[in-house]
Amino acid sequence: MKYLVLSFLLLLGSRTMAEEITFDMSVWGFKFGQMTVTKTLENDSTEVYTMYAAGKVNFLWMKKEGTTKYEVRFVNGQMISSSYIRMVNGETDYWNEVVFDGEKYLVESNKGNREFTEVPTYTVLALYFNPTTTHTRIYCEAETEFSTVTSSDEDGFELSCTDGSRTSYHLEDGLIQSMEIHASLANIKMKRVNHSY
Repeated sequence: MKYLVLSFLLLLGSRTMAEEITFDMSVWGFKFGQMTVTKTLENDSTEVYTMYAAGKVNFLWMKKEGTTKYEVRFVNGQMISSSYIRMVNGETDYWNEVVFDGEKYLVESNKGNREFTEVPTYTVLALYFNPTTTHTRIYCEAETEFSTVTSSDEDGFELSCTDGSRTSYHLEDGLIQSMEIHASLANIKMKRVNHSY
């Protein structure tokens, strides 16, 4: 009996805590998919952020089906790894892997390999769970680059990425309620539909 109680206590002590937020995605007023971001606390020092988005557009000349997956791992407030993959119509469109080797970050991607030394302490995935208007630079996992916050107030902020796109984040009661991704072909709108702990 004491082994059963001990096993149960160990199981409770090793449980991870997860928080999940889901957004509907729309373009030109039509819902085309969903995005879910998750924050998991694995222990006192490790946080894992994930994102999975899936959508399908079949409108006029646009016929696309795609998925995007991110995973970012932080230990003691510092990013130690990230991965990103985007699939369009069943084919890998873009991917990257970033790993901290103790001194620098090593980037492998379909665009080639490189390295950088600036430590990401705040990233796009982290901002969904702790949106703050005090940061001027945010690490963009998809581009493996730091992006600039171009405008900010208590109602939200705008992030400009190195690929030329801009994303406007709209806050309410300190939480991201909606976003607009200003892309070359269309503006993608995202609206929070669920938040669970």
